[in-house]
Amino acid sequence: MAQVMRSLEEQHQFNLARWEELENDPEVSAWAGRVETDREGNVVMIPPGDVGHGMRIIRFGNLFTEYLPEGIALGEFAVSTSSGNRIPDCGWASEGHPEFQWLLSDEPEAQERPKVLKHPPEICVEILSPSPADRQTRPPKKESPDPSVSIRIDVSAR
Repeated sequence: MAQVMRSLEEQHQFNLARWEELENDPEVSAWAGRVETDREGNVVMIPPGDVGHGMRIIRFGNLFTEYLPEGIALGEFAVSTSSGNRIPDCGWASEGHPEFQWLLSDEPEAQERPKVLKHPPEICVEILSPSPADRQTRPPKKESPDPSVSIRIDVSAR
């Protein structure tokens, strides 16, 4: 099957529309893990990580908050990329990030929060699980989310 070639803007629109469809899908809503999509909108279901995985995500968030106070630490957020919707484990966005102005507002509830980020944060972290089952289930990510910095950490190498 040939891939449909879309501009980045067309891919973002496609990703956002597909995400809305998935939000209303009862099977997807019942899934305990994370759901991503590939470039063609096919669902990629990712099993939930173990306790150690969650602890590493929190550790990164704490480090971002401590050492990069001029921004926002994030955990498991959807990002529209040229290869579909992805959900990094955690990340960091500067105060100047275009989609996070609502967090810096005096009235964040008054502004619409993005469901899927069109602009990835400056730092995205994907923590690779030491579980062989997880590595077989999750397809390898071949690219970082567009222009951001992507950090992949393989904790099985420790």
